[in-house]
Amino acid sequence: MENETIDNAPLVSTVMSVHNTPEEFLRASIASILSQTYPNFELIIVDDASDETTAAILREYATRPRVKLLVNEKNLRLAGSLNRAIRVAKGKYIARMDSDDVAMPDRFEKQVAFLEKYPDVDVLGSEILLLKNGSLSPMRKRDNAPWQIQGRIPFGCQGVCHPTVMLRAELFTRDDFYYDESFEVAQDFQLWSRIAMRRKIYVYPEPLLQYRESEFQVSNAKRDKIAFFRSKAILAQLKNFEIEPTEEEKTLHVQLALGKRVASTAALFAWAQKLCDANRRLKNYDPIAFEYYLRRLQFNSALHTTTHAGPTPRNVAATFRALAMYLAAKRAYSRKSKREGNPYQEK
Repeated sequence: MENETIDNAPLVSTVMSVHNTPEEFLRASIASILSQTYPNFELIIVDDASDETTAAILREYATRPRVKLLVNEKNLRLAGSLNRAIRVAKGKYIARMDSDDVAMPDRFEKQVAFLEKYPDVDVLGSEILLLKNGSLSPMRKRDNAPWQIQGRIPFGCQGVCHPTVMLRAELFTRDDFYYDESFEVAQDFQLWSRIAMRRKIYVYPEPLLQYRESEFQVSNAKRDKIAFFRSKAILAQLKNFEIEPTEEEKTLHVQLALGKRVASTAALFAWAQKLCDANRRLKNYDPIAFEYYLRRLQFNSALHTTTHAGPTPRNVAATFRALAMYLAAKRAYSRKSKREGNPYQEK
């Protein structure tokens, strides 16, 4: 990557994978990139074995000076296509874009300015507007200081929208943080879970993308695939606690991370404490944020267990115990948030 500049504006390499995206959505997405106010970018599109209708549209755009088209002879899926695009990118920054979303005109301008100002941040997402049936609605905002994001990453609730991110290219060229191509879905979460251990992730506090929500019902097979790979990514992080879980503990951990009911609240409390103790010892994740999200999920699991299994004295006692632990962790989290604030929040 050559990190080319125009009038001191570093090059942004935008990577987009396309597979049979409806023409209306595809053209709107590409147009939103080509009309960016930021002056120096390239758009690398990977045709991931699309049909001829989509392929013809992409060949049309490939005649534009800023557009480079790569064609996969077979379907590599998202992770493989993105890795291919990143390997030929020339920019200092890599911007993700999905083929059916719409970027705000000043997205690149604001993200580059932020990353140039704060060199300690390596991954920068943004808030989004939800686009459905032609209408826009804001999404609920989360706490997005890097320490807060790091604390919830182990549980799969990272709150980083994949097509909003801009990353430093050196994450790939120097540190080899390429997408894991064994992940058919949830490849973004798997990537963030690796990066968050060593780098800072932040979410820009303004919506810089219109995120298109599918207007079609997700099939049961697709839901099962998403659940499988999300669980796989969640379980992979247990190595960061130096824990070799039993099969029962693996099941319990996924239930905890998803806030689902469990077979035994006693086992739930023991497992949660085991995680908390390991993180306090190893300090891989911010301890205040980690315990806050851990105890919140522990309470959710205990509550759902009581709701479904019945309000026995044991279950009710466990739920109130989990609530007390969650509230204590929440107070510590609130104190730190108030004390430290957001170091990247513009005044």
